[in-house]
Amino acid sequence: EELVADVESYIQFYNTQRYQTKLNNLTPWEFRNQVA
Repeated sequence: EELVADVESYIQFYNTQRYQTKLNNLTPWEFRNQVA
């Protein structure tokens, strides 16, 4: 259970807060707000 919670937490972080090179070093949220 703890492992599942940790993995889900990391996936949430990766998909929303992690800076990504393919998005011009923006987080997915920052990129989405720029495009919208």
